Amino acid sequence: MFCRSLDNLKNVMDFALKQATEILSTSKDGVDITVKKHVHERSQAQNSYYWVINGEVAKFLDDAGIRYGADNIHFNKDIIHDINKEVFGVETTRKMVREEFCEYMTKVILEWQERTNFEWAPSELPDSYLAKKGYTDNYTRGVINDT
Repeated sequence: MFCRSLDNLKNVMDFALKQATEILSTSKDGVDITVKKHVHERSQAQNSYYWVINGEVAKFLDDAGIRYGADNIHFNKDIIHDINKEVFGVETTRKMVREEFCEYMTKVILEWQERTNFEWAPSELPDSYLAKKGYTDNYTRGVINDT
């Protein structure tokens, strides 16, 4: 559960107590209760932008007649994603916090610009794309209005 303020803490805890009571009434194994500092993981909007970028890079390379591997496979967003994971040593972006994901996206964009001698550029910059998805502050700070 998530609580943003002390004013709401009692309501959140009362709800958690109700849930735990219901579970304990039918569970012989007990219930897990965890309290930790909230961390904003990368947002769905950020993830969507990442896949837009992967698709744009793939289309650029494919349109340029560049193929992948010994089998001359046409590029697609999944191949670009796999290349990104290998280049940056990232297994998944799912657990990245927003700021970390912003840094990752900056690296991805710069990597593909360098690889294409700056002939490829994203059709839309992160700030613009993410503002349309509800971001209220700078992309690099990873702030979104998702109360």
